[in-house]
Amino acid sequence: MDRTGFEILAEKLEKNGIDVEWVLRELDQLLVEVPSWGFSKSGTRFFSFEQKGDARDFFERVDDCEQVLKYTGKGGQICMHIPWDQCDYKAAREYVEEKGMTFGTLNTNMFQDNDFRLGTLANSDKKIRKKTVDTLNHCIDVAHTVGAKSLNVWTIDGSDIPGQNDYRMRRKWMLESLKEGYDHAVSCGVQYNIEYKLFEPSSYHMDIPDWGTALYYASRLGEQAKVTVDLGHHAFGVNVAQIVSLLIDEQRLGAFHLNDNVCADDDLIPGTINPLRLFAIENEIVAGICEKETESSARSVLQGLDISFYIEPKVEAMILSVVNLQTAYAKALLVNRKKLQQLQLDNDILGANQCLMQAYHTDVSLLLEEWRNRHGIQGDPYTNYIHSEYFADRKKRG
Repeated sequence: MDRTGFEILAEKLEKNGIDVEWVLRELDQLLVEVPSWGFSKSGTRFFSFEQKGDARDFFERVDDCEQVLKYTGKGGQICMHIPWDQCDYKAAREYVEEKGMTFGTLNTNMFQDNDFRLGTLANSDKKIRKKTVDTLNHCIDVAHTVGAKSLNVWTIDGSDIPGQNDYRMRRKWMLESLKEGYDHAVSCGVQYNIEYKLFEPSSYHMDIPDWGTALYYASRLGEQAKVTVDLGHHAFGVNVAQIVSLLIDEQRLGAFHLNDNVCADDDLIPGTINPLRLFAIENEIVAGICEKETESSARSVLQGLDISFYIEPKVEAMILSVVNLQTAYAKALLVNRKKLQQLQLDNDILGANQCLMQAYHTDVSLLLEEWRNRHGIQGDPYTNYIHSEYFADRKKRG
């Protein structure tokens, strides 16, 4: 009897010391959060382009997200963004659960209000700081209502010219404000993720510009405070995989905002520009899972997508985003860790590199196809979707 392509691949992997059934089981554990805002009208600061079929409300975004789950087997956690997704939250929870999905991280919007022109949690005006904390607490209440496990906190706070602000005072205000929100999150059983960004909208300084500052605040707040890593929020040349490794060790990596970029925070499809970086990041997640001391920390990381499709068709681009993430994760699972560790201890520089790159260069399409087949999903996700009835009907919206 002729062997299938998967069987040939599995035999090759087994010879390299890889337990293929373990790999397939680990693919089950990958947590992928899909952003609701990825299905609606979006753009740049220059213009927002409308596409036929763009989701007009949260419930239509859920419908779109369901298609991603249907064709990829992942993405069953949808992330809300408040107030963009303002609706009847109890009805929203029922609708999501009817689809066999759950809520992922809830994101706060603290950047579209005239009162926030000079900052939010670190604003010099006590009234505006209180208004921001009230916004945070409202979002935490929404998270509790819909059953979201975590809240993502990103602030626009910073300055544009030297002398504009006092760094020490702003740190004091930021910590005090974050603490008020954190205490409410703890009382509601919601994880509190702090996101950093090097620049934008402020140019001269951002109050939470990097992972170290975010970790500083998280450490001051308590165990339920974690760090969100957005791939587009770093300076050129920063090794994000190294940051991921450290945060896992410290049990402070809460979530990812996965995307890709060329120049800045471009929010492109993950793995389209720098697939090796995505693989290196996922490799650190898997490495953490394989160590007893860090397994729990690594497994709890929420792999959220944060992407803005202003020219690409929305659902199709989201499907490809999930597939690219699955691909990077599957490759990371193929690293022979015992062999790699010994090569590293022996200071075999090129040998260690080749061991890692062997996994990176492996074509895992047959492995993912086998995983989908075992979950009742036949064929290529992208191709199946664009030939579906939903694809045709979606263009009739609005």
